[in-house]
Amino acid sequence: RGPHPWVGGTDARKDLWKLAGTPGLVISEYSPLTEMHEQMGRARFCFIPRGKSAWSLRFFEALFAGCVPVVLSDQWELPFEQFLRTPEFVIKWPMKRIDEGMVEYLRSLPDEVVEQYREAGRRARCWFLYPPQRADVRHQLQTMHKICTEDSSHNAFHGILLQLERKKRASRTSSASF
Repeated sequence: RGPHPWVGGTDARKDLWKLAGTPGLVISEYSPLTEMHEQMGRARFCFIPRGKSAWSLRFFEALFAGCVPVVLSDQWELPFEQFLRTPEFVIKWPMKRIDEGMVEYLRSLPDEVVEQYREAGRRARCWFLYPPQRADVRHQLQTMHKICTEDSSHNAFHGILLQLERKKRASRTSSASF
């Protein structure tokens, strides 16, 4: 998408721009969303540079587009890392190493390995989606495409509950937990 205000540290977007023109890479800014999503859907890997904070909406878009997210943010702790095996569907790349070596590494991965990442991403992606209301457009999309169906307890709401359950502790002054 477009540039983000500088927030300090390595500028991942600037380093990605240095790779523009590399055969087989699509790096652009200000692309219309429909075009960007189509490109993501055709890609094997999607670069996810940090946004205005340590995370980016592109991570979630990449999971649903079916490309392998390559997270370019050293500080970002991915949601639900406590119970999802994120290294099975995400590649975290050091921000200081955004260069031709990163491209060479990604190109060196065998098709079978890339497909394993993509399949693991398809299995995990619903954990990052909140269940929709019945009148919500997401409900219609889920029904039409049979993605993240309502009968699944693998969604962001349940993920948060799982994390809170693990943080629950017994009170020292009461028989109740909190």
